[in-house]
Amino acid sequence: MTDAENRRPRTSDDSSIRLAGRIVADVVILSLWVVLLTLFVLDAAWPGWLFYALLFGGVGLYVLLTPPWR
Repeated sequence: MTDAENRRPRTSDDSSIRLAGRIVADVVILSLWVVLLTLFVLDAAWPGWLFYALLFGGVGLYVLLTPPWR
């Protein structure tokens, strides 16, 4: 038997579990970014525009670095 024959086809349950895991991971990572950035900016007393620039820049970088959903 080849590797292709040994693989079982993906079911909707597998896809649902992967999707749920991806959503949870994205929410946790982005939430941590927002909280840590907020605490850092408040502690450093930086201006609000810099906070938003770093916030959107970080989220944009995260989107670029993560693989697309399939």
